[in-house]
Amino acid sequence: MGLSAALCNDTKLLEALKESIRTLGNFQAENGQIPSNVDFTNNTASYGTLAGRVDATTWWIIGACISIKNDATLLPALKPKIEKALNLLDSWEMNQRGLLYTPMGGNWADEYVTQGYVLYDQLLRLWAFKAWAQIEHNSHFEHRIPQLEGLIVANFNLDSDFDIRYHQTAFQKVKTNPEHWAAALQPSGYDTRWDMSANALALLLKLPFNNQHISNFLNQREVEFKHNLFPVFYPIIQQTDWEWRLLENNHLYSFKNHPYCFHNGGAWPVFLGLLSLGLSSNGLEEHTEKIWADFDQKTNAHPKAMFTEYWNTQTGEPGGVSELGFSASGTLMMFLAKNKTYDLKAIML
Repeated sequence: MGLSAALCNDTKLLEALKESIRTLGNFQAENGQIPSNVDFTNNTASYGTLAGRVDATTWWIIGACISIKNDATLLPALKPKIEKALNLLDSWEMNQRGLLYTPMGGNWADEYVTQGYVLYDQLLRLWAFKAWAQIEHNSHFEHRIPQLEGLIVANFNLDSDFDIRYHQTAFQKVKTNPEHWAAALQPSGYDTRWDMSANALALLLKLPFNNQHISNFLNQREVEFKHNLFPVFYPIIQQTDWEWRLLENNHLYSFKNHPYCFHNGGAWPVFLGLLSLGLSSNGLEEHTEKIWADFDQKTNAHPKAMFTEYWNTQTGEPGGVSELGFSASGTLMMFLAKNKTYDLKAIML
């Protein structure tokens, strides 16, 4: 929501972002971890349930930098908290080799199966580094940015010809060369599935992308699903797949990841928004226009599902909770991308 506020330069919403950053920062754990949410009734914070949230800390750093960019008076209070959070990320490498290690369910996809060296979390860390370097000109972080960027490209862009592979044995055993970046790398091998949020971030961060490949992939999914509201993860995990056992046991209250739903193939407006910005900023406007057209048609056909959590990519029905702020922010980002009325510098990119 803070990203869309910054992109729209909405003063009132930017003030709300600032207060959110302050509140989350006030509940920073002793080790530097930022909570994923705060309960005002009981004055308590959650850092995750079945697993801790790695991306709560990286998103907070980015949001804090955006807030400081818009109000420099925040720097003295937020600087020590940001530095503490950045130091925590170093410890989450686990092996001092440069990439964050995320447990299963350890980011926004808290009931999904991605785990290990997850691309999405590496990219948020890279964005956090770049944002902080713009606020605090620190030679240490400015030096680390190209190192981390090279490590990410070498290990997740399977078209790259870098020789700094994290897991050379796993790389040599990859049987497919996907037209998008790999979702994760585990000690047991590569997870080459499509992760919309990660590919959107790679596009936004201007990492070396083959535009024709990503365009081909999206065109194929348009033919397969007969619309442009793409699944957040693909392929869809079916009950006959070996990963189904991991999926069906990974939930706290009730099972939501039926095929084409929730994390298992649902179309999330928030990530369609980030993807639209990424595509638009790389000259792939044809896809942003089709995404917006299909999204506009779908939401007009379901007026009671305003800002729904996700859309079922098979039935076209709304799913999850409605009237969500982050889904509203995705709608704004799709609209801005379609009309080319945004400045990525507003979000430190």
